[in-house]
This record gives sequence, C-alpha cells and structure tokens, in this order.
Amino acid sequence: MESTLLHSFLKAGNLKRWLAKPDCPNVIKECKLLFDKIYAPKLSEDGIGEEAMERDLDFVRKAVPDDLRPLLGPLHRQAAMRARVRRNGIIYATSKTHTGNSLIQFYPQGNRSTLVSGSIKYIYQDQDRFVLAVQRQLPASNIVSDPYTIYPDFPAKLYSSQLSAELERVQTDWIYSHCARWNLSDTQSVVLSLSRVSHLVSICILI
Repeated sequence: MESTLLHSFLKAGNLKRWLAKPDCPNVIKECKLLFDKIYAPKLSEDGIGEEAMERDLDFVRKAVPDDLRPLLGPLHRQAAMRARVRRNGIIYATSKTHTGNSLIQFYPQGNRSTLVSGSIKYIYQDQDRFVLAVQRQLPASNIVSDPYTIYPDFPAKLYSSQLSAELERVQTDWIYSHCARWNLSDTQSVVLSLSRVSHLVSICILI
C-alpha cells in the first residue's frame, strides 16, 4: 500500500510540474482547467464551498446544547454555529460533519509548550470570530511506555479511545495540525500527527 501511495504521489507531482511549465501544450492546459472546475470547487472568502455555505446558513442560529453552556455562559440561549470553518486555507469541521476534518492537534489555552489531540464537536461564534469546542483525547491508561516513542520519524502516540466529556475552547490559531486516529481496540487508539512540517526539521531550525 505504501509503494502504491508513493508512486501515485510522484506521478501527480510530475504531472503538476509539467502543467506549470511554459512549454506545456495548450490542449493539456485546457484539460487542467476542466479538472480544476470538476475537482476544485470555488470557495467563498471564508473558504467554504458555496453550496455548503448555503446549507450552513439555514441553521446558523441554534439553541445552545447543554454541554456547550459552560463555555458560553447560562445567559446564552442561542448561538451562531457552523459546520465548517477555514483557517490559512485549511478546512476544519465538526465531528458530525466530517470526522477526519474534526481531528486536530492543538495548544491548550494557546500554551505552545504543550500539544494535545482532540476532536471538534462544535464551531460557534464568540464576539467577532468563530471558535471551536473540542473534546480532548484522553491519555492511555495501564501502559508502561508508549511503543511509538522509539520511532522519531513517525509522529504517532498512544491514547485512550475515549474523548473527554468536558469541552474546551480552542481558537483556530491555537491549532497545530490535523491528525489521524486509528482505534486499536475498544480502549486504545493511535493518533498520528498530519503536520506538513517534520518534527526533525523544526528541531534543526531551533538549534
């Protein structure tokens, strides 16, 4: 599977490079325009597809769920809520909308010395911005050591398969990256960072 993915990635990269070259035939460039229209739908200014935006606007004002009240306060009976939000070209979504886009690694309270994983349950408006209500992935229990720590080039970590019932407020600029989650069993999950920047590269830059 890994070799198939690698070959597909290389072929796509070579095709993109060829299409970007000035000597690429015009007929091929016309095909590129068609593919862009089919597979890259136009996004609005805040990054949400026009059709998806229309669906979201139909339900923008909602009654505040009970588990969200601690973040908004008891006086808020309704809140402006969305299914998706875009930040720096990356789309984040609630777990009900798209599980993959809801899985993130973030800095709690913006503290960049700590990095944790979680799942976005709600996206709601707070004053002039949309923020995330996130369920943190609980730490793994009853393990002596994390078996993935011996693989420095594979940024995975063992967690519990359960999410915290308590929601925490996360601003979009506190997000480090998306992550992937694989349930090993009913009690344990593996979370893999999908950061575009390698941890080793980050360490070399700091040194």
